[in-house]
Amino acid sequence: MGSKTGQPKRRGDPREPRFGVRAILVAMAGVVVFWGGSLWFLSELRQDPAWWPEVDATSTETIELADLLERAFASQASMVRANTDETGSDWKVAINQDSANAWLAVRLRGWADDGKAEWPDQVDSVRVGFHEERVTLGVRVVHDSGASVAWLMFTPEVRADGSVWVRTHGARIGGVPVPDSWVIAQMESHFGRAEPGEPTMREVLAGDAPIAVEPVVHLPDGRDVRILDLNARGGRVELSLRTERSR
Repeated sequence: MGSKTGQPKRRGDPREPRFGVRAILVAMAGVVVFWGGSLWFLSELRQDPAWWPEVDATSTETIELADLLERAFASQASMVRANTDETGSDWKVAINQDSANAWLAVRLRGWADDGKAEWPDQVDSVRVGFHEERVTLGVRVVHDSGASVAWLMFTPEVRADGSVWVRTHGARIGGVPVPDSWVIAQMESHFGRAEPGEPTMREVLAGDAPIAVEPVVHLPDGRDVRILDLNARGGRVELSLRTERSR
């Protein structure tokens, strides 16, 4: 059958590509888009979040900063304060993000060892970020294709009964938003060994159980330091505490 101009249509006319060629071109374009998206997704998973600080745990400055935080808190906590034997003495302390991350880099593994907790081989480091009313908690996990930071955003709060809770506001792996449960599961798989009768990490981070029912540090002299309130603001966490006679 001829064309409208009376000329017979030639097979394989380059001006009229066959459907099979067109389908192959579309498929190739789809593959390129898919792999481009996959590479972007993978790069985002491996990307450290903007708030994540690089801390050299072996540097003199970092070690001194971690030591200073420990000494300052111990000094404040053990200080003899007025009215401790009657109503207790209230005081405040602020911890900035740099000091907190120095302590996490230098002291956290030793603290875990002292508590007979085995440090997970896959966990490279733990960091925190202090923002306006919110805290970020991140864990860098090493895997076959590199390393990724799994992190949560949450607000800490002390309730009327004195218990300490967290309210989670979102989660990410690298730069990719993910369901909170994904990151909570990651953190629990590495650090989730709970003692009998204690809440699991999943329950705490999901807001189903408190971090502590009674947040108290017992001092060697028989006094207690109790957390009354804590807030994140301006790159630091502010704690309101009370030194009181042990109950």
